[in-house]
Amino acid sequence: MQPPQPPLPAYPPAYGVPTNATDNSSALVGMILSIIALVLSWIPFIGVLGLILGIVGVVLGHSGLNRARQLPPPISRRGMAIAALVMGYLAIAVAALVSVFIVVQIHNLFQMCSATPADCG
Repeated sequence: MQPPQPPLPAYPPAYGVPTNATDNSSALVGMILSIIALVLSWIPFIGVLGLILGIVGVVLGHSGLNRARQLPPPISRRGMAIAALVMGYLAIAVAALVSVFIVVQIHNLFQMCSATPADCG
C-alpha cells in the first residue's frame, strides 16, 4: 500500500490575464435588463415596468462601462456595457412615448364622452 500522494500543483494562470481580475457582470446584467425593458416598453400599461428596467439597465451600463476601463480587453465586456446603455436609453424613450400616447388618447376619450355622452354608450 502506498502512502497518500500530495495534490498536484495548480496550473498557472493564462498569459496576460491577471489573477485578481474579476469579470464585468454589471455590464452583462445591464444588457439583459435593457433587452427585457426594450421588449416591455412597447406594451401599453406594462411599459412602466419597461421604463423601470430601462433605468436600472442604464445605471448598470454606466457602472459596467466604468468597470470596463479598469479591466483588460478579454474580460472587460465594454461592448455589452455600451449595448446596455443604448438599449436602456431607447427603452426609456419608447416607454415614455407610449405612456404619453396612452395618456393623450385617454384624455381625448374623456373629452369626447363629456361633449357627446350618447357616443360613449
